Amino acid sequence: MVGVEPATAKATIGLPGNEPVEITIRELKNFSYAGLVFNAEPVNLEFGTVSVTDKTVKIKLDGKTLGELDSDAVRF
Repeated sequence: MVGVEPATAKATIGLPGNEPVEITIRELKNFSYAGLVFNAEPVNLEFGTVSVTDKTVKIKLDGKTLGELDSDAVRF
């Protein structure tokens, strides 16, 4: 797909006792859920459980890669 930017999605993380945090998930078109529309449905996401040297955080849904955490949301 020349000239087409990979899709992104916004997600809001809410943990009891904490303010909600909005993150951007990028590269959706390159992984298992390409083309799927969520329409603000609640889902359980899993964040980077494996150490990687390039600091790319993968986000999984039901054990399959959904996308990558946008680098602007990552603090090291």
